[in-house]
Amino acid sequence: MKRRDFLALLSTGIAWSTMSHAQQTGKVARIAYLGPTLTSRADGLQRLVDRLREFGWEEGRNLDVDEREYGSDLQIVASAAADFLRNKVDVIVVISTAVAQVVQSVTRTIPIVVVIGSDPVGIGAAASLARPGGMITGLTIMSPEMLVKRAEKLAQILPNASRIAILYSPNTRGASHLLEIVLSAVTTLRRTPRAFPAGTDDAIEPAFDAIMQWPADGVIVQDDPMLFVARTKVADAALARKLPLACPFREMAQAGCLFSYSASLRERFERSAVYVDKILRGANPAELPFEQPAKFEFVINLITAKALDIKIPNFLSATADAVIE
Repeated sequence: MKRRDFLALLSTGIAWSTMSHAQQTGKVARIAYLGPTLTSRADGLQRLVDRLREFGWEEGRNLDVDEREYGSDLQIVASAAADFLRNKVDVIVVISTAVAQVVQSVTRTIPIVVVIGSDPVGIGAAASLARPGGMITGLTIMSPEMLVKRAEKLAQILPNASRIAILYSPNTRGASHLLEIVLSAVTTLRRTPRAFPAGTDDAIEPAFDAIMQWPADGVIVQDDPMLFVARTKVADAALARKLPLACPFREMAQAGCLFSYSASLRERFERSAVYVDKILRGANPAELPFEQPAKFEFVINLITAKALDIKIPNFLSATADAVIE
């Protein structure tokens, strides 16, 4: 056995021994979850908790979960993080890297696991995917690549479209970085892009009014916690104006977007339990690589397509992972 392998095995044995001792002495691990409203526990946090049970962590026995929600106003994120710090939780689980950075501005001592990191390196939340180098780690959904894919699929569905709007929240850290990527992608497709900000849910209707005045032929919704929380309002505003939406997640297609394309949010929650377990057993988050998804979901809402009088090309329907009808 090589010395490096022996040391790794020894380290693992020590971590397991330490955890076994902690469980025998009645130590309870404390994790905090900070997620957006309108994400059911069954589709999100519960999946993480169920997977943790497979690793030996069970609510009411050796695991305590502090669950908090935020709406379109992310101000609650900082105050919740301060509560977590006072309560001395062991790990904080958040949805996005943008939220993780807000939490990190409050505490740099508690490990943070991200469920769907948009672009942790690009927005400065990690030094690299292989070695994050700080207290933030977890899973990435490769948002830059996904934005490009959504732009391409929207162009395939709307071959005669000339103007594509991008709806984004200027209040989210890293928004400008992702915005540059999608603007470039739309330009490469020989369409004219224009960005429209909506920093709060009250700004959604005015943003769509401005989009209509331009006017746009379709809209790409940027990955963003606020826009995800307000997904029903976003979808309703677009449908009222007969605008097709290209969105990030299945839940947004279910709310009324024309289609969504991204990694599965539910699957990401299950995978995040692996990170929580490793950290609870002593792993250093700075050395836990961000995990990239191996599979992506393409979901088409045919109800919305019919309402907008849009025919989805057969080759796209055939490749969809799910069709809402």
